[in-house]
Amino acid sequence: MRQIGPYRVERELGRGGMGVVYQALDPRLQRRVAIKQVLGGPAHGEALLRFAREAELLARVRHPNLIEIHELARSEEGPYLVTELIEGESLAERLRRGPLPAPEARELLAELAEGVAALHEAGIVHRDIKPENVLLRVGGSPVLLDFGLARELDANSLTETGVLLGTPAYMSPEQARGLKELGPETDAYALGALLYAALHGRAPYQGASALLILAALAEGPPSWSAEVDAALGRLGRDCMARDPARRPSAAALAERLRAEPARPRALGLLALGALGALGALALGLRSLGPRAQAPSPLGSTSSSSGAPRSSPSPAGSPKGAEGGVELSPSALLLRFEEAEDSDVPELYPVPGGVVCYAVPEELLYLRDGRPPRRLLEERDLGVRQARWDATRRRLVLPSYAHARPAIAIDPRSGERELLRSIQASTFGLRGERVLVGDREVRLTRVDAPAGAPPLAKRDLGAHVDLIEGTTGGWVVALRETKIRTKTRLQLLDPETLALQEELQLPSLRVISSLLLSDDRLVLGLDDGCLVQVAADLSGYRFYEPAQPLPSDLPEFAQAVPQRAHLRGVTALALLRGEFLLSLAGSREHDATLVLWSLEERRELDRLALFPGKGLTVVRMAAWDDSSVALGRYGGGVYRVRLQERRP
Repeated sequence: MRQIGPYRVERELGRGGMGVVYQALDPRLQRRVAIKQVLGGPAHGEALLRFAREAELLARVRHPNLIEIHELARSEEGPYLVTELIEGESLAERLRRGPLPAPEARELLAELAEGVAALHEAGIVHRDIKPENVLLRVGGSPVLLDFGLARELDANSLTETGVLLGTPAYMSPEQARGLKELGPETDAYALGALLYAALHGRAPYQGASALLILAALAEGPPSWSAEVDAALGRLGRDCMARDPARRPSAAALAERLRAEPARPRALGLLALGALGALGALALGLRSLGPRAQAPSPLGSTSSSSGAPRSSPSPAGSPKGAEGGVELSPSALLLRFEEAEDSDVPELYPVPGGVVCYAVPEELLYLRDGRPPRRLLEERDLGVRQARWDATRRRLVLPSYAHARPAIAIDPRSGERELLRSIQASTFGLRGERVLVGDREVRLTRVDAPAGAPPLAKRDLGAHVDLIEGTTGGWVVALRETKIRTKTRLQLLDPETLALQEELQLPSLRVISSLLLSDDRLVLGLDDGCLVQVAADLSGYRFYEPAQPLPSDLPEFAQAVPQRAHLRGVTALALLRGEFLLSLAGSREHDATLVLWSLEERRELDRLALFPGKGLTVVRMAAWDDSSVALGRYGGGVYRVRLQERRP
């Protein structure tokens, strides 16, 4: 059997003009790997330079959607590159069977865009994104490979102006002209072309030769089929704009793909599925709109469709509502047999599903159509204070235990590490920086060791309820209790922590938050108010209910007629990039779920959860762009979906 270094070659996977790739076994770790070798020939010297550069660039970036390098070594036959082995087919092979359904294409491009964004963050442009360079893992997750043409943004190119590098059908116009300086916009164009191919099953430009393909590219943008999902078509056209300045960044593309599905005509809330082991026991959702009907408690009569129904509430129709809202029993995603009535699962949204902190102290990854994946068992994890680290694609969970470091975990691979720079429950992330603390906040690097001196620090003189890292700096919510409790927001300089702006809020405390893509904040307050705060803290606006709510709270709350809920807003979620969900409830009171128009700040629908059952829902996280997961006292996790209203 042939050997390359310590690796036993099993078979050849592919061969090109400059190199060959093998599948091999690493006998030391008993794992299979991919090995890439450079072939001899007239271009051997340039191939070696590209080979070395590919190894260097791969070693600098780690991301689940980028091929992972194991080592660069040399044998008697010359240098070789060892990477992870992806078990699956290429996207090109998949597209030979036809285009992808719109949801699959959306998810695939979102993941690839996130990987490309990680490259750009590291100062690397790929320059050869095409279906042949995308491998699909067995579960469908894409992996981008072949960095032979990639280059650093500030590095000298191996070629001169006028020399074409890349694949013509996926080249940007500036790349096709042979320009030497190609930036991230070139990769954005290729992602748009890849989206076109995924939706049509073919490349955006076709021809019998490279020259004919380049001629078609020069004539103008490709024609998108009328059958293609409209929202995805808009994104693809934006990416393939002739002017590079008009193309979205890879990070912005990923965000839009996650938040911008096709827009329905009119919307309501729908609880789906069956209750599994709970049998006929319905979740008990009750709409407060006049035409809405919902499941009633166990033992009530059923409608002709089989779903239990209750009489409508007299609360009146939400402003702008069109038609009734149909509800069926909720889907029970997870049930914990060991749970007690005081136990409630903590939830946090992550790509592909939610992370659930359950009984007894288990952290689980819940995904659609798959069994829960156990990530770890740990006490005192602060899931409600967690933050998603977009740079490294991992969830950072602080500990409520004193002086215990936070845990960073990749929900897809299960890989985790301790972050000794975070030893408090309140913190915010901003790229490679973290701001952490209470009263006195400290700015440091995420990977800083324990005891490392801070880059900056500031005594805020009040309790810190919230820290959000934004483009403009750090937003902190301070709760003062010297005479009368009040909350104010401060915007701190991203480097020096100097005060830039301050805003007084109409409430005692911030208990939930949602950071929007443009740095605006939606805040849930403890008196039931819901406000949208400008990115520069220049002001705020209320989300106003369809009808004023009863004033059954102390005097400070009665003075705010715009209250969105009777109780404090415990959780927020964004669906489809334009709809906001707010949840309010407590152990003693029924929970209410309200659907809002994000930009118009008006109520669209309002649902009571488990009315009168003492089964209060107080946790919520976005499951995908059209549904949320709800955590209920007693250890149950349910799902509620956004659905078009039926006539």
